[in-house]
Amino acid sequence: MEIICSHPNLDFDGLGAMVAAKKIFPDAQLILPNKLSPVVRDYLALYKDVLPIGSQNEIVWDEVSKVIVVDTANIARLDFAKNLVKDDIEYIIYDHHPFNYNVNSNVIYKIENIGSATTILVELLQAQNIEVAQHEATLFLLGIYQDTGSMLYNNTTARDARVVAFLLQKGANLNTVALFLNRPLSFQQQQLYNCLLQSKEEIEWQGTTVLLCSTESLEYISGLNVVTTRICELANADVVICVVKTQKQIDIVLRSKTEWANVDKIAVALGGGGHPKASSVKLKNSNLEDILPKIKELINEIVAPSILAKDIMSNPVRSLEANCTINEAAKIMLRYGHSGMPVLNNDDLVGIISRRDLDKAIRHKLGHAPVKGFMSRKVIWISKNTTLAAIQDLMIKHDVGRLPVVEAGKIIGIVTRTDVLRATYGFDPAFNAYRVKSDIQLSLTKDPQLSNLLRKIGDIAQKINLKCYLIGGSVRDLILAGQIKDIDIVVEGKAELLAEKVAQEYGAKINNNQDFGTVTIYLPDSWKIDFATARQEYYSSPGSLPIVEATSLKEDLYRRDFTINALALALNPENFGTLLDYFSGYEDLRLGVIRVLHNLSFIEDPIRILRALRFANRYHYTIEEQTCNLIKVALEQKVFTRIKASRIWQEVYSLIKSSNSVDSLIKLAQAGFWGQLLPDRKWVELLPEEWKKAQILIDQLRTANCFVKEWLILFIILFFRIEDTSLSNIMKFCQIKRAERRCLNEINKLLVIKINDQVSSKQLMYELHLVLKDIIPEVIIALSIFVEEKYGKILINYLIKRYHLKIHLKGKDLLALGFKPGPEISRTLIFIESQFLEGRVLCLEDELNLAMNILKLGGKLCF
Repeated sequence: MEIICSHPNLDFDGLGAMVAAKKIFPDAQLILPNKLSPVVRDYLALYKDVLPIGSQNEIVWDEVSKVIVVDTANIARLDFAKNLVKDDIEYIIYDHHPFNYNVNSNVIYKIENIGSATTILVELLQAQNIEVAQHEATLFLLGIYQDTGSMLYNNTTARDARVVAFLLQKGANLNTVALFLNRPLSFQQQQLYNCLLQSKEEIEWQGTTVLLCSTESLEYISGLNVVTTRICELANADVVICVVKTQKQIDIVLRSKTEWANVDKIAVALGGGGHPKASSVKLKNSNLEDILPKIKELINEIVAPSILAKDIMSNPVRSLEANCTINEAAKIMLRYGHSGMPVLNNDDLVGIISRRDLDKAIRHKLGHAPVKGFMSRKVIWISKNTTLAAIQDLMIKHDVGRLPVVEAGKIIGIVTRTDVLRATYGFDPAFNAYRVKSDIQLSLTKDPQLSNLLRKIGDIAQKINLKCYLIGGSVRDLILAGQIKDIDIVVEGKAELLAEKVAQEYGAKINNNQDFGTVTIYLPDSWKIDFATARQEYYSSPGSLPIVEATSLKEDLYRRDFTINALALALNPENFGTLLDYFSGYEDLRLGVIRVLHNLSFIEDPIRILRALRFANRYHYTIEEQTCNLIKVALEQKVFTRIKASRIWQEVYSLIKSSNSVDSLIKLAQAGFWGQLLPDRKWVELLPEEWKKAQILIDQLRTANCFVKEWLILFIILFFRIEDTSLSNIMKFCQIKRAERRCLNEINKLLVIKINDQVSSKQLMYELHLVLKDIIPEVIIALSIFVEEKYGKILINYLIKRYHLKIHLKGKDLLALGFKPGPEISRTLIFIESQFLEGRVLCLEDELNLAMNILKLGGKLCF
């Protein structure tokens, strides 16, 4: 016998999940708990006849073999759990609450971190194409809306939304949903509501407001959860806890409106359960005098420390002197990419000025005037301990986009709108940094050698009062591939000091590049580690090499090319393994997007255009729309004419060698890039069509199970027509290997050779093989593109056949047959191979017969 059940005080999510489970397990009995929430009881008064509900009295408990539990993972919460005493009962649990119970071998747990248990079951109905009736769709929608606050609670996920859309398509009635979820409080509930508010106690903890309400009642009043939700909706508090004592028990309902306060921790500690935003507890034989102090003690466990200004502020702060001219201020803002700056007078904060103010002054020809005449003198400032909520309120109230952080009259940091938005949508105050990503932790767990090394570096940094981070591409590769080749470390402070200490610890070689504040150490038989001081770069002119200044980690990340390379992993012991993601790089990695960090990025360094294409090829990512537009604008500005050819060619070579690069090379051609790089070369216009032909031929060969180095063909097409002088420089820039240079020489020689129309079809394969037998496939494919189409087809046909060439006879075998040493041996073997390519030789016997015929003819080839 099978049964389906849920927790006491059943809500719509529990009932909806039970009814959905009944459709998946049609032979199971649907059994209600003894206690129902008031709204569910009212609902069943109308709908019980259309729902397949059974009674506990109908169950023969000894015959129960399977129990399907929904909306709770705690089997002990079932009000008939004492009847389920058999050891061989199988349990299947569908739940969406955090799982804090001991795992049992006879229990199958299907627990998802989503808004509603009903969502899980309806997804299964969809997967199994089980039809949903209109009244069922309405009940399922009630369940999802109740547990997600009509899709407004933070536990709501995209999966819940997709299921809601499905249920609306099935005819779910929103009027019915509103009728049962927005019911007015009963007279008794209204009295309870008033009593709770009269006894309210407001508790402030770490910037979070907790409203603790308690009362006693002679009789039990159902619907405390409804009353608590109503208080939560109307009260100006982050957390509401309502405690009601009756003669038999104490009921506690907890609600949270914030991301950082998880009330289920209190519920679990008191013996109840729920999820982070809504939980409940029932206690027997307790009194308020004992419970209320205990709840107050537990509040500090549910509230993570608030995000403070010191956690999100940028520092050191770029500032302007009061006597700085408008023109000078505009140049400084452009250099650092700021839209506003504080103004100081002898280190004292005296005002703040925006880029808009500077632009207006410049338009009025006041560039020579000092900024103090145009700055805002009424500066709204904050302390380092101002909470995020207070910062938001100040920005809204005063309509300001940046707030200086002041201590002892001196500015120590600045918080901008961008900082607030990033903190709001991605910050985890529990770590005083951005959220730890499970895939990074998993990667470190799988590679204990790397994990131990990074921990050791962090420990050493901590001892010498430095902060250090795994940075950029190293973090990207750790997330994507679970491993890294090289280790890049950024240090807030002196990188060379940390590098020296790590080198001493491991007995490593050290290479110091003081010009750029970088140090490389080489661990014996192990890693290469680059240490760099956190630095900011700005460009004196477009395309020039950057000027470097020491700065904070955040500024260091901002100077990087793309968001996916602007990630950092904290290594110091207090927050080891924490991902710092100021620019949503992790999300772009997850979505497969290449996104530039700021709008002038490609103007400052055009090489980033080629890198964007290379990363897109390597990871099969998409370059997002705005970044594509910025690339187009930069190319229209002919930015590549402003930088050294050596830097361009090095990146071009890397791009060609990256996988799937044909589309990128053609896009560059369409944007005029190759014309900028190779001016006055008419053949540059032919490149896109030639690369397209190459791609078609590569695909054709792949279909015939013939695989080639795609990049080498593209390389040959681009480079072989460049004159020797330029090509020599490019070879030196790119460190191109001899074998690749030889390919260019070979194709130039082969282009001189013409396929003779007078050669008979019988001799054609031999003549071709004689010339091409030692030429690599990539050269032959490139050659086929440059000759007439009919000859190109002959070359490709030859190449496909050559891929499967396999003859048995060797030179020593011909000698054994009676051939004389000399060129006749080689010529005969080539001829036998050509006949294999023609399909006239199929086996060893055919090879022997052909060799004997040539021998009888005195070495004359028998076409």
